[in-house]
Amino acid sequence: MMEIFQPLIDNSSLVKIQDEQGSALEDWGFIGGWKNYIGNIHPTEGYKIKVNFDDPIEVTGELVEYPFAIPLSSGWNIMGYPQTASFDAMVILQPLISNGTLQKVQDEAGNAIEDWGFLGGWKNFIGDFDPGEGYKIKLSAGDTVWIEEFYPKSAVARNQKVATTHFRPEYENNGVDHMNINIGGLPLNILQSGDELAIFDGNVCVGAVTLLSWHLNSGTISVPVSAADDFNLPGFTEGNIFTLKFWSTKQQQEYELEPEIIKGPGFFVKHESTLLSLEQYTTTGLDGELFAGKTEVNCYPNPFSDEVTIELNLAEDTELEVEVYNQLGQKIKTIATKQHLTPVNHRRYWNGENSSQQRVSSGIYYVRILIGENSSFKKIVYSKNE
Repeated sequence: MMEIFQPLIDNSSLVKIQDEQGSALEDWGFIGGWKNYIGNIHPTEGYKIKVNFDDPIEVTGELVEYPFAIPLSSGWNIMGYPQTASFDAMVILQPLISNGTLQKVQDEAGNAIEDWGFLGGWKNFIGDFDPGEGYKIKLSAGDTVWIEEFYPKSAVARNQKVATTHFRPEYENNGVDHMNINIGGLPLNILQSGDELAIFDGNVCVGAVTLLSWHLNSGTISVPVSAADDFNLPGFTEGNIFTLKFWSTKQQQEYELEPEIIKGPGFFVKHESTLLSLEQYTTTGLDGELFAGKTEVNCYPNPFSDEVTIELNLAEDTELEVEVYNQLGQKIKTIATKQHLTPVNHRRYWNGENSSQQRVSSGIYYVRILIGENSSFKKIVYSKNE
């Protein structure tokens, strides 16, 4: 590794390299100069590299023989990508998804691949795996990624990204030790393409994203946020509570939003994820008042022990579906299936039983209400009587 990165050392650009175990190559100064506790570089591995200014590195050698096995351990790994072409990351990782071992993937900028459960299943905010890049990958059990020589050409166009102009993160370039703030239930009545969402730690902007049409079409967006490090890189501090802010290009005004936390912590944790919902703003808007002509949905009592009432005040004739999901995103009960209803007050009920008429465990569940082509979710808490 010292031989490969010697040009960066000579250019005074290299600060530090770490492998997935935290072993480092760094300068000990007058105590001994540059020390290499990593050893050799391997095509199966990825490495965290910090430089104090942009500087390229050139690696030469022989191509690996395909298919090439990359063994991964339970927990976090940094995976190399020994390929000469870019391919859809989801295609490469599909065997791990099918095996049930993949939990999360992050690239160097914090973009992620992870399972959003009932809010859309597996989502790929990375796109392609690219030559020369490494990826953080978390597994629930040891497994192996096989890198093939060729993959089918992806028929899915890669989604574009646009830099924010109002909210400017305090850190520069990629950042480090990211957390993902995933947001669903985007309220189309107040959001439009070009608006911005940002995450703050106090007064420090630690991540921001420009809303585009593909975010609005899917109703979801992911904001990678970067942590502070020991080299004066600004970012979030673990344990601090985060806040979500919204910039309206139409109103030319900034708002602080109060999302519902669907899953995950309400504070910063390196490498983890939190799933938020802005669905309540669909009916209340930014000022908290109900919009005319909108459907109202209420679930009560909540928490409940015997039966929860799902009340719907429909604004127009529509088809209705009502389903119940657990926190893993698994459907456990269908309450209503494509029922045509008129614009009056309707009620449906759930008694805490699954599709096999067995009582479910106490805990948090989500009611999915599909009205026409629009869906929303309501969090309910079931406390079973013993």
